[in-house]
Amino acid sequence: MPTPLQLRMIHIASRQVGLNDRQYRMVLQSIAQVDSAKYLDNVQIEDVMAVFEEKGFRQKGQPEDYWRQKVTQRGRFANARMVHKIESLGRSVRYCVPAMCERFSKGRAQTPGQLTPHEAYGLIEALKDIYQREQLPDRQERDAAADEADFIAAQQAKKTDVKDDARGLFNTSA
Repeated sequence: MPTPLQLRMIHIASRQVGLNDRQYRMVLQSIAQVDSAKYLDNVQIEDVMAVFEEKGFRQKGQPEDYWRQKVTQRGRFANARMVHKIESLGRSVRYCVPAMCERFSKGRAQTPGQLTPHEAYGLIEALKDIYQREQLPDRQERDAAADEADFIAAQQAKKTDVKDDARGLFNTSA
């Protein structure tokens, strides 16, 4: 659902390019398959704004082709969430993220932001596997220590039971 600012921007853009209500609704229907701007998602907002920009809308403080560039760049590079995930996983593993980016992009990119979505997805999955593998020895050590502690506790419990049994056998006061 668009923010009030986004809705205002869409309505201003449609008025600036001179669309009447029927034409405006036709653009929404043909571009985003919705009847009202309040049902647009962010990708659809970008698409509609790119159409308005093509018809003559200019947003202050932005280049003439701001929305059209946004639409054309969509899907070419990894999005911010993917880049953030790569960077956070990269801090958790011992491998060099720029080298892995270069490897996954076949020498084309050295930063996560330059990867395609497909390359970024592959790198994220690889980093998750590496993270799991590197955590495994720690888990095995913890499990082994817990097993050893359980074994020692069981041995001590047996010794206590044996002592109690022996006391009962030799107790002559009963």
